[in-house]
Amino acid sequence: MRRLISMIFGMLVGGGIVYAGFYYHLVRTSEKWLIVPRKNVAFEDPYVDMRTWKPDDWAKHQQFAKDMIAAGHGELVVQATTKNLFQEVVEQAADHLDRD
Repeated sequence: MRRLISMIFGMLVGGGIVYAGFYYHLVRTSEKWLIVPRKNVAFEDPYVDMRTWKPDDWAKHQQFAKDMIAAGHGELVVQATTKNLFQEVVEQAADHLDRD
């Protein structure tokens, strides 16, 4: 009986995790963790670690960016994009100066 209860409990926990993966993004930023609701039900990007994302990453995950903006976290999208874009410009300038 104990094994049956453990199996049922495991199935309920697993089902809950799958359900959450379809309806929410678990997001890791440089400062905190966020749970962002999805606009469209899908099992795409259930966990996102955006601490090292560049503008190309945001372009690949447009639905995630829209979900972040809709949830009121648009400043993180803009902040990460501008910060990484600025770093890329500085690195390219440094490379150009090193070549000269």
